[in-house]
Amino acid sequence: MKEIIENKDKYLEKIYFVGIIILCIKFFTEKSSLISINDMPIAATLVICFFVKLIFQNYTNKQLIITIISGIISFWVSIITHEFIALYVFLVIFASKNIDIKKIIKISFCSITVLLSIHVIKYIIDGFISEIPIIYRNTGEPRYTFYMYHPNIVAGLILWLVSQYAYLKYDNLKIRHLIAFWAIFIGTYLLTLSRTTLIASIALIVLLVLSKNIKLSKIITYFSKIIFIVAIVFTIGISYIYRWNKDSFILQKIETALSGRVSLLSIAIDEYGVSLFPRDLDLTKEVKWDFGGTAELYLDSIYSRSYIKYGLLYLIWLIYLFTNLNSKNEKKNAIFIILFAIIGITERYIMYPVIGFPLLFFGDYLWSEKKKNKRIILSQYIKNNFNAGPKAKTDIEKIAEKNFDFEVKTVPLTEEICKSKIKRMIQFAKKFKLISNFAKETELAIIQAPFSSKKIMMDKFKNKVVIIHDIEGLRNQNDKELSEEISFYKSCDFIIAHNSSMKKFLIDKGIDSNKIYELELFDYLCEGQAKEKKINQNNPKITYSGNLDKAFFINQLDSKKMHFELYLYGQKNKEFNNKKIIYKGKCTPDEMPNKIEGNLGLVWDGNFDESDEDKSYKNYTKYNNPHKLSCYIAAGMPVIVWKKSAIAKFVKENNIGYEISNLYDINKLDFSDFDVKRKNVEKLEQKVRTGFFTQSILSKILEKYNIIEGEKIEK
Repeated sequence: MKEIIENKDKYLEKIYFVGIIILCIKFFTEKSSLISINDMPIAATLVICFFVKLIFQNYTNKQLIITIISGIISFWVSIITHEFIALYVFLVIFASKNIDIKKIIKISFCSITVLLSIHVIKYIIDGFISEIPIIYRNTGEPRYTFYMYHPNIVAGLILWLVSQYAYLKYDNLKIRHLIAFWAIFIGTYLLTLSRTTLIASIALIVLLVLSKNIKLSKIITYFSKIIFIVAIVFTIGISYIYRWNKDSFILQKIETALSGRVSLLSIAIDEYGVSLFPRDLDLTKEVKWDFGGTAELYLDSIYSRSYIKYGLLYLIWLIYLFTNLNSKNEKKNAIFIILFAIIGITERYIMYPVIGFPLLFFGDYLWSEKKKNKRIILSQYIKNNFNAGPKAKTDIEKIAEKNFDFEVKTVPLTEEICKSKIKRMIQFAKKFKLISNFAKETELAIIQAPFSSKKIMMDKFKNKVVIIHDIEGLRNQNDKELSEEISFYKSCDFIIAHNSSMKKFLIDKGIDSNKIYELELFDYLCEGQAKEKKINQNNPKITYSGNLDKAFFINQLDSKKMHFELYLYGQKNKEFNNKKIIYKGKCTPDEMPNKIEGNLGLVWDGNFDESDEDKSYKNYTKYNNPHKLSCYIAAGMPVIVWKKSAIAKFVKENNIGYEISNLYDINKLDFSDFDVKRKNVEKLEQKVRTGFFTQSILSKILEKYNIIEGEKIEK
């Protein structure tokens, strides 16, 4: 018993997942002509599973009030209408506290896939040896049911299985995935002839593509907030208009596209009227209409069924639920919310949360708790899918949010704003307001520098930690800019510098050494695993990734003097005539460690030799840790570095690469110990991929910060 109490959350999670699996089975027993199970025991079991989780989880006062009101409404609707989907929706969503949504979706995906596969395999086998159920259109075209009650259900399930997979793999979706999705959707349509599902399938692929564009993703996110209002008004409004003007060409087209659902709801409104409260309507009777069927089809939509049968009170509750699905403004969530809203116009069965998984997003709103002593991490960067620049900052944001409960606050910045003086002035006013608002409720702020509004933050934030990504004044050799940066660093409680060289530089500028911590190495979060690197002593393949425009050495190299090949990754704005320099294209920062080719990663700036040692780019490498070093380590790749650079010390101490003074020195390197260095890189590989260095330094600082705060309180 003591063990159960101590591990309560773990056991409650398992009970919840059992409920999800049972709900998947129940859904199939209702829609399948192949599997038949006594409904009462299975329904009672899943209700008990969710109810146990609901009872034993903790609530704030606000959460408890919302849960009780929602439970009463859902239970009332289920009891009166004898349709318990309203209760299942409530239980699955409101019992999800402290449950990872991805885990719920994975279990649902696996359960539905297994059940559907059984139906498909059995259907195909039976098709060879006996007669199988087939539905025919009026035109005589066959629609295969796969032992479900209707082909639309099969098509819808496949759509949502693909959607679940796309949600789980969203950050790593490639073109090949979209092609595979499209092939699945076309095959599904040819077998089921489900027009509405095909339309929704096209919508899914379009949304996935558009969401990768920053500007369009913002529109998608905004639209997800209002889509349900639009869908409800459209579904109900179009049926009222249809009653007055049935012969309208546009209405007839909409009626055909929605397979008669416009006229059906219009008939239902005439026959049943509208009620504030739920009603037990008999929808099993046969009716005569153009498409044939029962009154059940009058309300074959989430919105129409809620409007006519569940009552306006439940519809209002649904609107409250729907409009808060994307409270965190996540573009990934927005895609599937919009898809859910579209499908809801034509199908009601997706209200099962194991199918219509976007309903689970309400938990982000319901379970989020506003903290009094809020911690934020504040960043500013230009977002670009193929620009590795923001990668270090976004990785630190993820680590701070996931492991230390920081709230991510990003001040938007675009290339257009950077180029326009007027836009910069407008942006400054917006930043001042944003930062002022952030500072009001913030107890501790981590600021990722460079940040353009240093003076505002010096005045606004009481407790500050700065993570230095670049010292712009040092890099650009601009004394005025450097002076402003040093003043800002002095105002911070703690400073995270790259290495001992940068720490010494800051101490020489008058900053207290006790404030400064060394990061040692930037992390490089990514999934998957790097390919094992091997080398040919006589023809090493050196890889360079990054900003190719500032890599002056590329155009200085002479192929006749190179006993190696140089692979380039990044944005190419000009051609390279050197035959031993091979452009490999560009890919997103998250993809790079798993895709990168070559034997060794090159960390180099400026000219091919040391002739520009005291100039901007090469001089700056005496102080900073280039992020590309972390990328190479994440790729399991030993490195080649300038022997006077700050990172040369780290490379030497960890024995992960080679030091040179001139790029032609690569010709003279002895790679006999390459495998030893590669194995040493592998020791660091998983550390940078999982955020080890950031977690370590933040743990030290937060521990120190709490001690200092404690001393302040005692005084």
